[in-house]
Amino acid sequence: MWKNRKISRCTVSALYDEKILLGLCTLIAFTFFSGCASQQIANVTPTEEQSNTAPNFAYPAIETLQDAPQLHVSIQTEALQRVTAIQGVTNWTFIDADGMEVSVLSDSLHSLQHSQENLRTVTLYLHDELNEIEFEFCTPPQSVSVIRWNEAYVDTLDSEEPENESVSVGLNGSTISINNDGYAYIYEARAMWEQGSSYYTFRTEPYSLP
Repeated sequence: MWKNRKISRCTVSALYDEKILLGLCTLIAFTFFSGCASQQIANVTPTEEQSNTAPNFAYPAIETLQDAPQLHVSIQTEALQRVTAIQGVTNWTFIDADGMEVSVLSDSLHSLQHSQENLRTVTLYLHDELNEIEFEFCTPPQSVSVIRWNEAYVDTLDSEEPENESVSVGLNGSTISINNDGYAYIYEARAMWEQGSSYYTFRTEPYSLP
């Protein structure tokens, strides 16, 4: 940046020794350049500085995750509602720090065995209209399937599993659109990756006036 800058010659008395003159001019030039360089750095705005050193945030490689990704469920109503679904039965394979393949199988309660207090719930405000719910994974799965039960079937697994209802999933596996019919439902989503699969449970309830 200093390529085109001209420095005036030093005018000195002939009484000075030539070597002393050379050393003095060198010192002045060094001080001048150092001061300008420091000022240039100090004058860099935070925006410019950050743009050159901005961190590159990236999720870890899917094959190194020691468990299936979590599922975040969200819906935009009067305000954004966002909950983390309960993770259920998971079958997962990953590569550990030594490069070894590790397989993990974890068990869990059935979706209808969770208490209402423990279930993550989103409220549907649109009555007799489609409410769009979004699924968020840190790494998109290869496929997602969803079923649901009316909440009346909670704790009714003594003999056999109640009949469930299949829910249509968007083409990219990231949304479901459901009608608010005035009932609460328990949803079970199953997501699949090359490394394995996992089940997730959440609940929806209709909005009721206070």
